[in-house]
Amino acid sequence: MSGGSININKSELSVGENLVLSSGNLYVNGGKIFVGKDFRIQAQKVDYEGNIIFEGCYAYIQMLNKEDYIYVEGDFVTQSYYSDYYNRFNAGVLEVKGRFYTKNLWKQFIKL
Repeated sequence: MSGGSININKSELSVGENLVLSSGNLYVNGGKIFVGKDFRIQAQKVDYEGNIIFEGCYAYIQMLNKEDYIYVEGDFVTQSYYSDYYNRFNAGVLEVKGRFYTKNLWKQFIKL
């Protein structure tokens, strides 16, 4: 996803492959998200040799309701320039079967 807002709003979103949130915002809002591989809050680019690289981005996710649920079969990676005021994991469940990475930008941290 690049730009804009997505509000799951008590619905379900299933992504069979990787999900990359490179800009914009994602509100779970009582919904459920299922990701078949990795979920990245990072900008995805291609370098001059054709390799995919990931870097910091201007995107955020908010989980504010106890019904919010995100399931990630692979890794979860976040590297956002937004502070923890925007990236909120205050309620619900984030279930990650792989590894969980938070890459520090401008001395920010995600509060879980």
